[in-house]
Amino acid sequence: MAASFIVTSPTRGQRSGIDHFRWAIKTCADFQADQIRNERETTIGRLCALPRPDRVTSFSARFRPAEFTIYTVKAQMLFYRLEEDGDVHIVLQDPDDQSQTLIAELPDPRDLTQPSPYSTQIAELRRVFDRRWAPSSSRKDGQRVLVIARGIGFFDKRHNALGASPTGIELHPLLELRTIRP
Repeated sequence: MAASFIVTSPTRGQRSGIDHFRWAIKTCADFQADQIRNERETTIGRLCALPRPDRVTSFSARFRPAEFTIYTVKAQMLFYRLEEDGDVHIVLQDPDDQSQTLIAELPDPRDLTQPSPYSTQIAELRRVFDRRWAPSSSRKDGQRVLVIARGIGFFDKRHNALGASPTGIELHPLLELRTIRP
């Protein structure tokens, strides 16, 4: 019996040598992205309490219901930085429970590998964020600005990044981020 292997290589825009774990799902360029129809207001604490699927691998399809849902949360923006893969990494904190944090990410629109139903929103939010916050590879203080963040649930690999939720749930991609008054 012959063995078969799936070999992935960087495609248009992707930087070689950079981790692109579940990249099509992170950027909503996967075959299930058009099935994301649920919208839910929640808290970061509730998102962090979602159970992690048993096996999250590079080849996992979307997990129901978390990765088929667009979540809206009220949060404090703790800090942000531009990562090597071109994403802007943002740490959000639950304003009612400071022990609860998660990561939200804004992909670099130039690295979207295939058309996405959300590519226009991703590109516009990234343009606005870059202009207002000027992210760089150095971590910048988010000044605990109160925001409304709206993004799609995504289980990333557990990599112990500062601000990551214990289950690896993220908002990736982030589709909306707006400041609000307390």
